[in-house]
Amino acid sequence: MNTPVWNSTVTGGTKAPKIWFPGPVGQKIIDGGLADIIAINTGPNAEIHGGEWRNFGTPGLASVPPIVHGIQLGDAAVLEDAWVHNCKVSGIWVNGVNVRVSLSRSSTNGRGGLEGGEDGAILEYCDIDGNNTAGNHPGGEGGAFKFLFCQGGHFHHNYVHGNLGFGAWWDTGNSDCLIEENVCEDNQRSGLFYEASAGSVIRNNYIANNGADLVIGGNFPSPENCVQLRISDANCTGARGQVQFNLIDYTLSQTGTLGGLIVLWDHTGSVSRSVQNWDIHDNQFWLRGTTDRRVGGSDTAPAAFPVWSSGNSFFDNEYRVASMSTSYWKWDTGTGAGVAKTYAEWQA
Repeated sequence: MNTPVWNSTVTGGTKAPKIWFPGPVGQKIIDGGLADIIAINTGPNAEIHGGEWRNFGTPGLASVPPIVHGIQLGDAAVLEDAWVHNCKVSGIWVNGVNVRVSLSRSSTNGRGGLEGGEDGAILEYCDIDGNNTAGNHPGGEGGAFKFLFCQGGHFHHNYVHGNLGFGAWWDTGNSDCLIEENVCEDNQRSGLFYEASAGSVIRNNYIANNGADLVIGGNFPSPENCVQLRISDANCTGARGQVQFNLIDYTLSQTGTLGGLIVLWDHTGSVSRSVQNWDIHDNQFWLRGTTDRRVGGSDTAPAAFPVWSSGNSFFDNEYRVASMSTSYWKWDTGTGAGVAKTYAEWQA
């Protein structure tokens, strides 16, 4: 039988099974039949290699987790060469430490391609696209993926694109992660979003053409949620955060809402949720239009911990500009939105 339909959750328990589906990815289809079940709840040290997994999970947030996703991965579990799609909420749920997801695709799921998060996670060589088909409000969850409470994770060589909401998103309690060599493009909100977390390194990523003039689940577009790279409420109390050697671009039609490249943005007045101690250096910013205030900081609570005087630094970046007279940069309060700056004013 080439397309078995499962009618109950498979639980690995403590047996740590290693499951291989030979042949190309997707040759063996495992279908949940839209039942409210998880495909596999692996338990610790299990491995899944291959398979096309589809039509699992519940249609909304379950009152009692974990029935919200296609595949759940426990401690030190591995998911490789798999395709998880058309699950009602999220395709993959990371629910243990040292989980590795490699060479897999998670697409067209109801809310997100991948969710959860624990220390030591590895997400590598994955394709995450077309998620949030249910049109959830992306300010909560909706888009490519959201990681929480991950220390020492490595996220590299992933293609995050075409999601209805945010692209790659680290929200709350992350630290010491290495985020590198990813392509984040054509997501309908920010392509890469790092929020409410301590210092990590974001380097050598290509982030382009994210943000759309589109209302999603009641969430309206704005300069801070449609910017290419958003650092938000992230206080680096230990090691400084690093944004380095990235190429950030926007080639589409620009407006006051769309076309922003990077923003350091606070929206609360608390020290734990303020952008502090970030170094943004050796990046290449392509400023193709003549719309101002595309790079810099804004702060809706500037009286508390303003981003422009909280240890944040821009240096040794390249700005490829369409006009020498446009004030592409923004800094200083401006009632929270940032004041437009010429290059000379920005350097000062």
